[in-house]
Amino acid sequence: MNDDITGKLSSLMFSTGQLIREKVRAHIHCHHQIKVEGFTMLHAETLRFIHQQKKVTMRNLADYLHITPPSTTTLIDNLTKTKLIKRINDPNDRRLVHLSLTPKGQKLLLEKTRAIARIMHENLSALTSQDKKNLIQILEKISNKVSLQN
Repeated sequence: MNDDITGKLSSLMFSTGQLIREKVRAHIHCHHQIKVEGFTMLHAETLRFIHQQKKVTMRNLADYLHITPPSTTTLIDNLTKTKLIKRINDPNDRRLVHLSLTPKGQKLLLEKTRAIARIMHENLSALTSQDKKNLIQILEKISNKVSLQN
């Protein structure tokens, strides 16, 4: 019985995440002024993190995204080529390179953030305010449990 519930929850969490990502991806490719070939949810999350944190290094980003430093370099190279971010050398420590959004990256992030918020609002409209609060609490518990295991 308990295994059935765990299996159902795992399946629902996975499939719901996939459906939301697909809906966002489809919306982004059809409705945005700035077109970036191959732009993914990982790219969007990278831009969001850099914008939010202000002084981000490659190591900070790799740790946040849970990817290896070589994968981070590839990711940043792609975003630099498309002029969404820029590398800034630290004047006090030549070994450090900070990442910053370009104006194009800021505009794209704003577009993507608005699109994601609209899609999430539409999809969460089936829930009551209390349902949403409960969902937040449940997801925070799961997130905290997973974080403690790392």
